[in-house]
Amino acid sequence: MNALVTGSSGSLGQSLTRVLANDPRFETVVGVDVRPPSVSPARTVFVVADVRSPLSEILRRHRIDSVVHTAFVVRPLRDANLMEDINVNGSKAVLESCRAAGVKHLLHLSSATVYGFHHVNPARLEETQPMRTNSGFVYGMHKRQIEHTLAEHAATGTLPAATVLRPSFFIGPTCTNPLLEYLGKRLVFMPSRAAPLQFTHIDDIVEIIRLLLLNRTSGIFNVGAEGVITIDEMCRQLQTRPVRMPYTALHALDGVAWRCRVPLAPAPAWVLQLLRHPWIVSTERLKREIGYAFRYTTRAAFEEYAAHALWGRRITE
Repeated sequence: MNALVTGSSGSLGQSLTRVLANDPRFETVVGVDVRPPSVSPARTVFVVADVRSPLSEILRRHRIDSVVHTAFVVRPLRDANLMEDINVNGSKAVLESCRAAGVKHLLHLSSATVYGFHHVNPARLEETQPMRTNSGFVYGMHKRQIEHTLAEHAATGTLPAATVLRPSFFIGPTCTNPLLEYLGKRLVFMPSRAAPLQFTHIDDIVEIIRLLLLNRTSGIFNVGAEGVITIDEMCRQLQTRPVRMPYTALHALDGVAWRCRVPLAPAPAWVLQLLRHPWIVSTERLKREIGYAFRYTTRAAFEEYAAHALWGRRITE
């Protein structure tokens, strides 16, 4: 089996290429990104390329039969048009390259945010739930657009077997994103009422992807570890202090801070929507179809991250 991973210099991409390269059933592992990885695993070919450009020649040259598309702008950009171009048009270009090169299996990393954050959400969101991404939640809107494009290709038979993963936040010792950076501040401004969150350890996501590739399992799968954790618990583990404010006031303050580039806001105000209502996913389908048992719970995954973050803070102080 020959696999290509887009976004291979990101935290997930680096972990995934390393695990695939260590599995002898993967003869060739190719990583594609706009910048080289910090560490290039043995038996991995790295190609500098932009996913918005055709990848079909690279796919043919390395006889790629499986593609994992993880390249996506997670950290909000101040240039919204550029963020959409990379996320939406880049993903569409990857799909077209897979079609042109005759790739047999495409695994797309979507997000549980496509379900939206609504007070009517069930206790556990299943894959049959409609995608009701909140208006203005840019990241989730981009993910939903790509899922619609995948469905259109599948309906016309112009796409190989496709797998869509909808993970909760993934986390690991060295992972970072705007929310984790925000929680690491000494004072953490948060809505008066904030929903608990579900995390998944990066090792679990990587192993799930490996198994799905080996079995060429198609379909839509939620990915989320057992349990949830509250903002207060996260702040306590990170030794930071939450400061509560009404949601509307915090939303307005965060909007001003983002525009003025004040450190209060590592992300624009639309990101705060994910804290309003629970969006906890059920992974019963994943467990049933590939028999996967998660190694980490939400709490255990966050505890490992927090311990590493505190160690790093002491080193730099």
